[in-house]
Amino acid sequence: MEVRFHQLVQRDLHEILTYYELQSGRELADQFYSEFLKLVQKAQDQPKHFHLDPSGLRRCNITKYNHHFLYRIKSDHIRIQVLKHNHRHPGFGLARKP
Repeated sequence: MEVRFHQLVQRDLHEILTYYELQSGRELADQFYSEFLKLVQKAQDQPKHFHLDPSGLRRCNITKYNHHFLYRIKSDHIRIQVLKHNHRHPGFGLARKP
């Protein structure tokens, strides 16, 4: 199954990586990125593994970093809609076009 990203997910990821790099250095940013990619792969391999969020999207928690991403399952791909911190407003990113 293919993985597709909403165009703003790149911005979400860039903001998170920049924050971690400024706060703790490149190593932490790289570790976050590696964990994110590992979980994207898991969502790709097992799309129904992660639970449904109240928004109706699947939620994959990046537990160690207090972030998560929301995605939807389509017939031939998953589409990651938003990547955000767990304390960000619950509605952040949900208005993005699918």
